[in-house]
Amino acid sequence: MLEHCERLDELPLRGTPRDDIRVGLRVTFYQGRTVIAYVVEADRVAIVGLFHGGQDYEARLQGAPVTRGP
Repeated sequence: MLEHCERLDELPLRGTPRDDIRVGLRVTFYQGRTVIAYVVEADRVAIVGLFHGGQDYEARLQGAPVTRGP
């Protein structure tokens, strides 16, 4: 899964826009059961969350702050 996430940098807009949850949020799927939620920033792609097996990612992401790493 790590490699799949790292490849988001190459084609960051390939995910489905989910502005209905949070402005700028995009989602893509890994092996059909894991949702990768991310935002495209000016200089990088930031993974917001990984949700597996039917977790309610929509409810968990609504209004949640995006945290920046180092």
